Amino acid sequence: MTRLEVVRPYWIGVASAVLVLANICLSQHQHRPKPAQKSALDAFLQENYKNPSGDDKTPYYVTAFVDLRDDGTQEVIVHFTSADWCGTGGCATLILAPEGTSYRVVTDMTIVHPPIRVLRSKSHGWHDISVVVAGGGIQPGYEAKLSFDGTTYPSNPSLSPAQPLSTKTEGIVVVPGFVIERPPPKKSKPGELETITPGQSAGKLQLGMKRSDLEGPIFPWKTTPSFGVPNGSCGQVAVHWWGDQTGVTAYLVDDSVYQIDASAGAPFTVQNMRLSANTKLSELRKMMPDGTLLRWGGSAFLSPSGKDIEFWVNVDKGIAFRLDYDLFDARIHKLKSRIVGSVSVFRAGTKFQPEGCLQPSQALVPGE
Repeated sequence: MTRLEVVRPYWIGVASAVLVLANICLSQHQHRPKPAQKSALDAFLQENYKNPSGDDKTPYYVTAFVDLRDDGTQEVIVHFTSADWCGTGGCATLILAPEGTSYRVVTDMTIVHPPIRVLRSKSHGWHDISVVVAGGGIQPGYEAKLSFDGTTYPSNPSLSPAQPLSTKTEGIVVVPGFVIERPPPKKSKPGELETITPGQSAGKLQLGMKRSDLEGPIFPWKTTPSFGVPNGSCGQVAVHWWGDQTGVTAYLVDDSVYQIDASAGAPFTVQNMRLSANTKLSELRKMMPDGTLLRWGGSAFLSPSGKDIEFWVNVDKGIAFRLDYDLFDARIHKLKSRIVGSVSVFRAGTKFQPEGCLQPSQALVPGE
């Protein structure tokens, strides 16, 4: 793979006690595809997007199944990472829409750097998307907004009608990655931090809360929640609080919160633990030696590393830590150690399920 010109990650400066979480919560917009959807996508890409070098190898790519129209249809964002599809200006990226038993191309984009975000704003009924434009002579890099024009999205994020984003814009990361280096924010003051209590709460958001309890202010950085529609085998509803590069999700069944996921820099401390975004599994084992390592079977498509996601889980306490490889290591295909990506709070003594029951349940088996 062609190495990126801009390789430094977006650095978030926070107090050492803060859990800085790398993966945005995806459950509302990003979906776990059914086997038939995944097979159809694989077949479509193998038929239409072979490596230009002619080596017949399947290109490396990261996918995000997302509902860009909020109509229950799962579009697909495909971000290629193979050298044949990448240059110093970025990598080729597709937006696909289902068509019969296959897919059609909505947009074929060039020079895209992740992270790719689905923004809260819409154009012609489709969510706007943001990508990073950097390298290839573009210095400094910047984040660009791509809006649907009724037919397609802009194919080149560095040219009009794509628009540079000069202000903070709410959205969720669906394809993780690195953005341009920028000055770190001021460190959070202890009084600004909220505590995650295993088996109980994340700040003022508590297990057992009713939907009506969530309509008022919960988090100081985002007071208006986004309510999903009932979905999944258990009729689950996902409620999101979105911030810039951050998010929290509450899962409700029978009008009661039963799981909380916090991610992407959410300003929390974890009770009696000192974690950072780069906390390794080996360090986590020392902090919580009574946890269990579990692998999420069939989750590789959600991970830029192409490996199943793992969790360090303590059922007795009601807390789980999502683990994945460093995003830059994954992009250059040199996987090192797994690090903390997000945290889930659930009732102590109950079964932990990644993303609750919104998506088809996959087996949690002993980790590697």
